[in-house]
Amino acid sequence: RSRFPDRLTSVAQTLTTAHLPLPIASFAHAYFIMAAPSSCKAAVYEQPGADPSNVRVVGNAPVAPAGPGQVVLKAEYAAFNPIDGMVMAGNMKAAGWALPLPF
Repeated sequence: RSRFPDRLTSVAQTLTTAHLPLPIASFAHAYFIMAAPSSCKAAVYEQPGADPSNVRVVGNAPVAPAGPGQVVLKAEYAAFNPIDGMVMAGNMKAAGWALPLPF
């Protein structure tokens, strides 16, 4: 049995559509719409190399506000894939996957 209907019912009472344009507000009751948080928990990668000590967990990282036509999504879970380790180690620079640090 899915728990989704129970979660929808419990959260529906906290939703607000006052800040939405009318076309969206008319059907927004079916979605989880909440104010965006000002901070979040984040993992920040600061130095090249596959050493896990190069990743720092930040408890109060700022959340950028959504611009026009954008939304802010809450991630419940995030995956770490083998390609992520290769990018961290610097093995993917030739493929154009080098990212500016910190990220």
